[in-house]
This record gives sequence, C-alpha cells and structure tokens, in this order.
Amino acid sequence: MKEKRRKTSRFAKKRRRIRYRAALGAVSVLLIFGISVLTGGFIAKAQRAEEAACYKYFTSIQIMPGDTLWTLADRYCDDNFRSREAFIREVLRTNHLLDHELSEGYYLIVPYYSTERKP
Repeated sequence: MKEKRRKTSRFAKKRRRIRYRAALGAVSVLLIFGISVLTGGFIAKAQRAEEAACYKYFTSIQIMPGDTLWTLADRYCDDNFRSREAFIREVLRTNHLLDHELSEGYYLIVPYYSTERKP
C-alpha cells in the first residue's frame, strides 16, 4: 500500500513540476512579448516629427549613348544608399546583369527613394 502511495506521489510531483515549468514558460513568453511591444512603441514615438518617411520605388529608364552604371549612379543615387557601389550592385542584381556593360537602347530598372507616397 505504501509502495503504491509513493509511486502515486512521485507521479503527482512530477506532473506538478511539469505544469509549473509550462506555466513559467508561458509567463516568460508573455512578459518578453509585452516588453518588446512597449519598447517598440516608445522607439516609434521617439522618431522626430520633421523627419519625413522615405519610400523606395523602382523606375524603368532607357540607356542613352554614353551611359554607364557610374553615370546612372550619379543621377539616381542619393543619401539613402550606402554608397554608389551599393547602388550599382543593386542595379546589377535587380536587372540580372553579369557585368557592367550597358547597351544603348536597352531598358534598366533602377531604384530611387521619395518622400512622396505613391499607390
């Protein structure tokens, strides 16, 4: 009889321990989620009001005589890009180009940023 009671109490203790750990895990997840929501809200509010949002867009341009990736970077690259090289890498990747050779009359898709929100 005592042996059966010991087995039952061990089983009950183990079950309580599992429930306790599950409850503790759930509370931890909720706490982390709550903190991340609160800090995310504070960070968003901390953004300066006069700082306008920038939106990234793409436009198609026709290659004219004398155009190179560097001249296109001079024309379309602004402070929103890390560098002219980063702009050129993005143009190459977007247009699936393997080298820097451009052919007159072809069209390229180039990225640009604008504070104006377009549909």
